[in-house]
Amino acid sequence: MTSSNATAAARRQFDQAMAVLEVDRDAAHRHFREATDADPSMADAWLGRVAVGDDGLATLQELYAYGSRLHRESNRLGVGLAAIAKAGPYLSITVTEAAHAGLALASALIDGKQFEKAEAVLTDSALLDSWENHQWQQYVRAYLMFATQRWPDVIAEAARILPAQAIIMSAVTAATNALAAHAAAHLGQGRVALDWAERVELSSDRSSLTEGRRHSFPDAAVTVIDPAQFPLIAADLAYIRGMAHRQLGEEQSAQIWLSRSTINGALIEPAKQALADPRIQLVITDEAAITSRTDKWDVSTEQSEQERSEEENAERRAELLAEGRALLANQVGLAEVKQAVAELEDQIEVRALRLAHGLPVANQTNHMLLVGPPGTGKTTTAEALGKIYAGFGIVRHPEVIEVRRSDLCGEHIGSSGPKTNELIERSLGRVLFMDELYSLVERHHDGRPDMIGSEAVNQLLVALEVHRFDFCFIGAGYEREIDQFLTVNPGLAGRFNRKLRFASYSPDELVEIAVRYGAPRATVIEPTARDALNALCRKLRGHLAPDGAHGIDVMQNGRFARNVVERAERLRDSRVAAQHRTSRGSVTVEDLETLRTQDVVAAVVDACTEKHVPLELRAVESELAYKKCE
Repeated sequence: MTSSNATAAARRQFDQAMAVLEVDRDAAHRHFREATDADPSMADAWLGRVAVGDDGLATLQELYAYGSRLHRESNRLGVGLAAIAKAGPYLSITVTEAAHAGLALASALIDGKQFEKAEAVLTDSALLDSWENHQWQQYVRAYLMFATQRWPDVIAEAARILPAQAIIMSAVTAATNALAAHAAAHLGQGRVALDWAERVELSSDRSSLTEGRRHSFPDAAVTVIDPAQFPLIAADLAYIRGMAHRQLGEEQSAQIWLSRSTINGALIEPAKQALADPRIQLVITDEAAITSRTDKWDVSTEQSEQERSEEENAERRAELLAEGRALLANQVGLAEVKQAVAELEDQIEVRALRLAHGLPVANQTNHMLLVGPPGTGKTTTAEALGKIYAGFGIVRHPEVIEVRRSDLCGEHIGSSGPKTNELIERSLGRVLFMDELYSLVERHHDGRPDMIGSEAVNQLLVALEVHRFDFCFIGAGYEREIDQFLTVNPGLAGRFNRKLRFASYSPDELVEIAVRYGAPRATVIEPTARDALNALCRKLRGHLAPDGAHGIDVMQNGRFARNVVERAERLRDSRVAAQHRTSRGSVTVEDLETLRTQDVVAAVVDACTEKHVPLELRAVESELAYKKCE
């Protein structure tokens, strides 16, 4: 059939349909259908099919697709044609234009759970070809968010301010407010839900309202509807008000409103169930759960609070692991310690895999000992381990809690055990760090350990075994003293599965520590001052204290380097201040930043004198002078 013949045939069918539309809807439907079969682009025939009840999704899609051709046939006959189509859960829209067809189609797509397509239709600017359609679009968009349980978006859409020229219809306002009331209640916002519901009044109740209730909103904010004309809106508003009151613990008000949730005198089913069982509550969710969806339209893809927490924890653990590794990597030297920690990480990872496969991990604990002279990075390493342990999920909290003897020991015999146990219980999921671990036990003049400290050790021994995987205890100190401490109780050494040894810093490493320490303080050590510090550190290395410790250990390694920088800064400041007073304007930024050789040398001498460590400066000065000549 040629195009012209098809159009002619379709028109004959359309004309016959219009002739019988008012008297025989079945016959009209048959003729409209034959018209669309002959010419699928005949929009008026599609509209006619909707008018006689053929308002399925496929029909509405065709009507919307050919909407620009509407009125060609009805105008040819000089007649009007309109259809009534469902719009959202409460209303129907009169379809005469393409935009109306789009709104009806969007509603049908929502009913058909084709949410992505519905959103695409609702974003079509052609829907807003008349001022009344602005409110219709708002209502159907709110319905889209309602149907997908995107509760915050329902409220946001209902609260959206329409253009001043928009035509506002009471029924559409009431329907939108009802959706918003439901949304607020499902977010657990009972008062907000009541606020939305109370913006709608029923004409049958209006005369009996109290003066206080009548003036709780400005007149413009209250919409009045006839419950006989819109019974479902009225019943649903009563239901949600009842459930909101129940949510707020106001059961008497809940019963009153639920009992008013009727259509033609019969309770709607949700209200009937809620009245029968006061324990029934609305399902509450939150914005975080909605945001967690992998498919924004599918409520089943929401993550539970536990899943969200686990995901957040996994992200945080990854951050902590990276922070711990970076903290350790940024430490000067400590090559053996860094290697040992890397091996420890491997052990922890494999241990988790073994546990996951049901394999034993006997005699493996998280407790360890850090041994070495002071100022070699033991405390910083403990801090890094806290983050690494938290990163692996061994402990819940990355912060390291430093403790001392007084935190574990009581003031009399019998008090240390409970005190130690209480500390451990508070510290589960955390890292405890005790420097100079051996100070936990004090020795009598004959070498015997004191009873108060021994009691704390005994309780600690039990906790280290019982809570092998619940917390981490890190002890630190000189290796010889640590080894002696472990003899206090025969089982103590076995509670620590690893001992990390910290070596003294070399002169080169001490200079690097000093340089790094000064950098964020905008302090620069000039090259000759670095050479001087290096030479002085070598001299210190050669000094032996009465107990056999060399000078760098006596001066406490990294602490010594930082101490020198701080002392040298004070000397620099005095020198620069004198220069400024003598010659104003002569001080440069370099002067303000730089530590000169004399500053550093004087700082080292000052620090060593305080510790009673002698330095032979003449040899150092000769070495520096020789370097300068080179």
